[in-house]
Amino acid sequence: MPTTLEQAKEIAAELVRAQFHTELSDVRLIEGRGEVNQVYEVTADQHRAVLRLNEPAELGRYQKEQWCSVAAHKCGVPTPEVICVGSNEACAYMLLEFVHGSNGDAIADSNDTWYALGKNLRLIHSTPVAGFGDNLEAITSGSSVDWQQYVDGNIKALTDNSFIESIDLTKEQAIALQDLLTNLLAKKFSFGLNHGDYSLANTILTDDGVPYAIDWGSAEAHIVPHYDLAVIIEESLDEDSEKYAALLSGYGMIRQDYEVIREEIKSLQLLDALDKVRWAIDRAPDRTGHHMERLKTFLKGL
Repeated sequence: MPTTLEQAKEIAAELVRAQFHTELSDVRLIEGRGEVNQVYEVTADQHRAVLRLNEPAELGRYQKEQWCSVAAHKCGVPTPEVICVGSNEACAYMLLEFVHGSNGDAIADSNDTWYALGKNLRLIHSTPVAGFGDNLEAITSGSSVDWQQYVDGNIKALTDNSFIESIDLTKEQAIALQDLLTNLLAKKFSFGLNHGDYSLANTILTDDGVPYAIDWGSAEAHIVPHYDLAVIIEESLDEDSEKYAALLSGYGMIRQDYEVIREEIKSLQLLDALDKVRWAIDRAPDRTGHHMERLKTFLKGL
């Protein structure tokens, strides 16, 4: 990218004419929402919308986000309306309904907030999926790699001495990991839509207290409720905190229910960390160190 403000105005003007049949009034960069996308507030007469821009190659991700948002909304999850998604030579774009409310750090980080998010999370997980994976095809119709193949691929990697040495694992750790992943395959899991980055940062809380789930770029067809809970306890909440208990309560889960799946979640974190190390080695060598440190963190509890 990055798209200039003038380019954003040109794209916004075209979309406003096509979608709202009026002329653009203003475009304003929304600060703090551009870690992955460039995000703008668009106004035109009585219309107000959010415009997200990224590289043209990100069109597929935007299409996934649109599908996930619409599908989750049908299951009762408040989400902004996706007005349109598309691309041109300069960028991929997504135009969304503007939702009035607080976002991220502006939201009260309270038990009540997390209880409300827990209720939404259960609805997200009720959204049916056809397969396993993080792209639109996997979510809607299945993909060439299913859950068993995904786990088997990581088990096989742990039999390769050169790979084990390259990520500084002992043979004992590699064997323990193989056993752990083999035990995962023996379990029967439910699969559903996972947001993949469920947090206050990806929530808009309206003035009347309705939590809107936003930013579905990390969404996956994965194990429910395990995958999203794994992300939440890694990124947002201490699993022994009152806020996490409130999240579980909103979800409809008591602490004893969580304890039943707690070790499965820990195993899933190790699997995810291992797989991301493999991905980084093959696709993004500059990120290998970060993912190896994450794997070592989870290995401490093995």
